[in-house]
Amino acid sequence: GHIFAAMFSNAGANCNSPKAFILCKDWKQKDEFVKYILDHCHSDDLPVAYYPGSKARWNALKKAYPNSVEIVSKKTGSSVKDRKLKAPKLGDETVVLPWLRVDIDVDLDTEEGRKRLEKEYALKTEPFVPVFTFVYVKDLETGVKVCNDYMFGSLSCSMTVKEETEEVEKTIANLRYGCIGVNVWSGL
Repeated sequence: GHIFAAMFSNAGANCNSPKAFILCKDWKQKDEFVKYILDHCHSDDLPVAYYPGSKARWNALKKAYPNSVEIVSKKTGSSVKDRKLKAPKLGDETVVLPWLRVDIDVDLDTEEGRKRLEKEYALKTEPFVPVFTFVYVKDLETGVKVCNDYMFGSLSCSMTVKEETEEVEKTIANLRYGCIGVNVWSGL
């Protein structure tokens, strides 16, 4: 549950909240992992996005990704009205937003794929709202390249691994981030 707790913390308005999940396309547990994240989004209260401008940032990501998926909680009583939520300085702006799922298929083998990745809005902006992106790569080396060369920011990242191996150690050494958490949220 630490991954979802990190995502959910402060409605994703956290400098080191996981916003992109780099997943190998052929990872045997990829679909199970995605389902785990989605199940949590469906079963928990919708995040309270109380920072001014949250709705505008969320809408910009939705506009940039018209095929993105809104994920609404199936939990009853999680609406703004039901929870009697108010936030200072927001006025009538909705303070509860659904999760927004974005999927990006990475192709670094072609010039067109690299140029497309350079322009990926979800990787070039810090959403600070309940948005997450699944980034599908062919292998761990490509994942490191995406993180180092195509993603905004280098404050922190987290890796979830079955066990620490030589490959994990090599990956940590190659990532250019200030804080790298292994099997823990880097914000702890």
